[in-house]
Amino acid sequence: MLGIALRIAQWAWWRSYWGDEFNLLLNVLARTWASLITSRLDAVQGLQVAPPLFLVWIKAVSSLLGTDERVTRLLPLLCSCGALAVFARVALKALPIFAAASVVAVFALSDSLILQGATLKQYNGDVLIAATFLWLARPDKLASDRRWWQLCALAAAAVWFSHTAIIVFFAIGLARLLVSVHQRAGALQTMAGGSFCLTSFAAMYLLSASHQNGPYMHDFWLNESAFPVWSPWYAPFSFLISKPWELYSKLMGPVSASLLALGIAGVISLWHKKEFPHLLIWLGPLAVNLALAMLRLYPLDGGRVCMFLFPGLLLLAGEGALFLITQPARGPRLLAFVPAVVLSATIGLGLTVGVSHLFHPQSRGHLRPVAQYVSLHRNRADAVFALSPASQLLIRFYGRDMAVSVYGPTPAAANRFWIIRSYTPDKLNRGEGRELIAALSTQRPVLTRFAVDGADATLFGPTR
Repeated sequence: MLGIALRIAQWAWWRSYWGDEFNLLLNVLARTWASLITSRLDAVQGLQVAPPLFLVWIKAVSSLLGTDERVTRLLPLLCSCGALAVFARVALKALPIFAAASVVAVFALSDSLILQGATLKQYNGDVLIAATFLWLARPDKLASDRRWWQLCALAAAAVWFSHTAIIVFFAIGLARLLVSVHQRAGALQTMAGGSFCLTSFAAMYLLSASHQNGPYMHDFWLNESAFPVWSPWYAPFSFLISKPWELYSKLMGPVSASLLALGIAGVISLWHKKEFPHLLIWLGPLAVNLALAMLRLYPLDGGRVCMFLFPGLLLLAGEGALFLITQPARGPRLLAFVPAVVLSATIGLGLTVGVSHLFHPQSRGHLRPVAQYVSLHRNRADAVFALSPASQLLIRFYGRDMAVSVYGPTPAAANRFWIIRSYTPDKLNRGEGRELIAALSTQRPVLTRFAVDGADATLFGPTR
C-alpha cells in the first residue's frame, strides 16, 4: 500500500512537464489522427519514440479532456500501480515469503519507478507488460498449451503498446521451446504461437516504429553509451559487465547496485538446481537486450528505456538471497548475513527517500507557475527571455503564447525584461543561468523576483 501511496502522491504534486514528455505531447498535438502512428515524431525539437497505442492515448485524452498534466499522466500512473500489484503476485508465487516481500519492497520504493509513474512516457507500461508476461509464463504453467496461446494473444496486442514486449516474449518463447523439446510435445504449438506474435510485431514495426527510428536515434544512443564500441579490444567486455550494475543502480541509487551480487547468486542457484526455464524467463530478457545492443538494434542504457528488465532482475535477486541464506550449511556462515545487509540497506534507503517525497516531490523543474505569473504581471513592453529552446517552448505553452525569446547578449535595447529559468531542485548549482542572473544583478536593478521549487523569474529594470 505504501508503494501505491507514493506513486499517487508523486502524481498529485502536479509538477510541470519537462523536456522529453513535453516534446512528445507537442508532437502528438501537431499530428492528425491519420498521421499519428505512421509519422516520424520530429515536429518540434528533439525526436521522440513511443508505441502506437500510447500515442493514441495521448491524442484521445488531450482532445477530450485537455493537456493538464494530471490528466495525461493518468495512464502512466495506472500502469505503475498495476505493475506493482502484478509483480507482487509473481514474487509471492515464485519465492518464499521473506525473499518475495524483500524484492516487492524494493520494487515498491524504487525512485525511478515512482517518478516514471508521474511522467508522460511509456516506460511503466513496459514494466506492467513484462510483469504480466512473467505471471502468465510461470514455469509450472509453461507447458500448458492453453496458457501459451493466452500469452501469445496478449503479446500480439501488447507489442502495439510496448516496444519492449517482444523482448520479454522472445525470452519466454525460448523457455517454452526448451520445455517442449524436453517433454517431446508442444514444439509446433510453441512455434505457431510465436509466429503469430512476431507477425503482429512486424506489422507494428513497419507501420510505426520504423518511421521513428533512424540515424539520429542511433547516434544519440551511441553517445549515451547504450550501444557498445569495439575499440579498444576490452570495450565490449566492459559494456557487458557495467550494464547489469547500472540497471540495479537505477532502482534506488548506488546502494541498490549491491543487489547485483544477489542477482549473480540467483543465477548460480537456478543453474545449480537446473531450473533452466526460470533462468531463461528471468534472465533471458536481459540477454536478448544485450544481444540487440551489440547489434545496435535496441539500446541498453541502464535507465528508463530498460526498466522493463526490473521484474526479472529483482526475482533473480530474491532467489540469490534465498540461496545465500541456505548455503552456510555447506559454506561460510558469513554468507547468510549478506542478503540481510544488502536488502536492509536498500529498503531502508528507499523508505527514507520515499517518505521524504511525500513532502518534497521528485522534479526536473517546475515552469508552469512561473510562466503563468510572468504572463499575468508583465507589462506589454516587457521582453521575456528563456535560457534554452526547450524552456522557450514550455514558457510559451504555459504563458498563454506570450512572446518569448532565447536569451543572447545583454539586451541593451530592452528597457525592462524578464529572465525565466528552470532547474532540478536537488542540484546543488540550482540550474543553468545562476551566474548570469548574478552578473546582470550588478548591472541592472532587480525589480521583481518570483520563485518556486524548480524555477524562477527575475525582472530587470533599465541599465544603471
